[in-house]
Amino acid sequence: MRETSHTDKKTEKINAKRIAVAFLTAPITLIVFALGLLICLTHVGHMIHDDQVAGKLIAEFEEEASAFPPPATQTDTEAPDSSFPVSESNTAGEESQTDAEPSQTVTQVQTYTNVISPVDDAAGYIRIRNTNISYPVMYSEEEGYYLDHAANGSKNRNGAIYLAPENNEDFSDAINYVFGHNMTSGLMFRQLNDYLKKPGFLESHNDCEIVVDGVMNRYTLFFAESIPSDLEMTIYDQNALGSEVYKKYINALSQKTGYTLTENDRILVLITCTTGHRSNRTVVYGVSRE
Repeated sequence: MRETSHTDKKTEKINAKRIAVAFLTAPITLIVFALGLLICLTHVGHMIHDDQVAGKLIAEFEEEASAFPPPATQTDTEAPDSSFPVSESNTAGEESQTDAEPSQTVTQVQTYTNVISPVDDAAGYIRIRNTNISYPVMYSEEEGYYLDHAANGSKNRNGAIYLAPENNEDFSDAINYVFGHNMTSGLMFRQLNDYLKKPGFLESHNDCEIVVDGVMNRYTLFFAESIPSDLEMTIYDQNALGSEVYKKYINALSQKTGYTLTENDRILVLITCTTGHRSNRTVVYGVSRE
């Protein structure tokens, strides 16, 4: 009996020590468990965040709707401005590249004039035959205003087609710069990139019309290129026509493009983002047929 009692007491002491150790280590175990859980949740959170960031960056890259300049992210998640519908003549199929009949021209001029006349900032209306480019051309002295405003003045990430604020509003300058976003939806100036990527597209889609103050101005599009976005625009106003400095510009442009120009030619420059190259701009040149 004495030996059994001694064993029981020894066992009780061992159990007591185990309980004490368990009691003392329980908080440490809980803390370690909590830290492990926190680290796990933080990792998952980072993964989710990284996925979101990556998805956003990919979406932004694919969007190719940067501002001019500097580049800025644009998306076409908003509905396009429906205040100015694409003309029926542009959606009815391919048209002849020959000049329209006088009666047809008068009708077109009147139609476009009626569309833009109620709009304070509308400088004109641009249409490129056989394409979906058919929009009012807006003008604001506030740099970049129409990058994120529709032609009706509402906030819209599609923006609007607009004339550079450095130009005169009546398209009277020797060189006129017209900008528009490259939207994945195909809106605005997206189709300008076809002049770069599709063989023969320039030759079959070179007829551009701009109605200004009730007059139809016709341009022949003759060259397209992709250039770095940080290149500055060369501004020549209406007084530059025929001058020596403008003659040098025209000669240089003729040599680069292979298209014969004269010092009295008015140049139209259409600009958007280059698809697949966010740091570049697609530039399509036109010359007035007046």
